[in-house]
Amino acid sequence: MLAGRRAVMSAVLRDAARSATASGAVYCGVMVEAIDDAGLSATVSVSSFRHDAGPGESVPTVSALVLGLQEEPLPSLSGTWRKVQIVDLPAVGLAARVLGVLASGGGLDIEPTLVASMRTLIPVPGAPRVAQVECRSPNIAVTNALHRLFDAVTATFRFVPDGPDFRAPV
Repeated sequence: MLAGRRAVMSAVLRDAARSATASGAVYCGVMVEAIDDAGLSATVSVSSFRHDAGPGESVPTVSALVLGLQEEPLPSLSGTWRKVQIVDLPAVGLAARVLGVLASGGGLDIEPTLVASMRTLIPVPGAPRVAQVECRSPNIAVTNALHRLFDAVTATFRFVPDGPDFRAPV
C-alpha cells in the first residue's frame, strides 16, 4: 500500500530532514504508515541549545524552563492550544514539556497547518545546555493518541557519558 505513495513519502522525509537541519537537530526520525487508505505520519527530532541559568544557578533548572513556556489552555479560534507540564523521564529525571496543537508553516499566501506537537526540554547535567525532544504530526484528528505515542518515545531519552562530559543527546 505504501509503494504507491513513494513520492509523498519522499516529500515527507525530505521536509523532515530540511526542518531538522534548519533547527540544528542532531537526530531526526520519521514514521509513515498507511491506515485505511489514509496516511499517518509523525516526526521526532532531538536538538541541544545553550540556556543560561538564572541568578545563583550554574545550570538551567526545570522550574526556570517552565517559566519560559506559555500555556494556551483553551483552543483558540484557529484551533491551537498548549499545555505546560513538568514530567519525570525514567533515565534523566524532571523535564519541562509543552504539548498541544500548534500552527505550523504558512507564509504570505499559504495558510498554516495544524499539527499535534510535544516539545520536552531536558537540562543537560552539569552544563548550561538544554536538550529538546520535539515530536509532531499533522494528524490532529488523533491528537490524544499521538500525545501518548510521543510520551512513550520521549520516555526513552537518555544522555550517554563521553568521558567526563556528555556527548550529543541520544
